[in-house]
Amino acid sequence: MRYERFQKYCCEADNLVLRKPIAMPNYLDIDELAESLEISSATIRRNLRLAARNVPPKMHIPCTKMLRWRRADVEVWLEEQVAMFGLQRSKN
Repeated sequence: MRYERFQKYCCEADNLVLRKPIAMPNYLDIDELAESLEISSATIRRNLRLAARNVPPKMHIPCTKMLRWRRADVEVWLEEQVAMFGLQRSKN
C-alpha cells in the first residue's frame, strides 16, 4: 500500500515536470528582474541572502523553488527608492 501511494505521487510529479511552463505576464523571474533593474542576477541572489532590503519584495510560489516578483510591487519599490534616495530613474 505504501509503495502504491509513493508510485502514484511520483507519477503525478513526473507529469508536472513534463508540462509546459505557465506564462505569467504580471510576474518577473530573476533574469527579467535583473534586466529591469540593470544589475546581474548574481547580484540579486547575493542581496536576497545578505541584504533583502536592497531588492523588491519577492513572492514565493508554494511547493516550488521558484521566486517571482510582481511587476506592480517592483514599480512601487522603485518609486520608494527614488523618493528615499533622490535617485533619477533612467527612461527606457
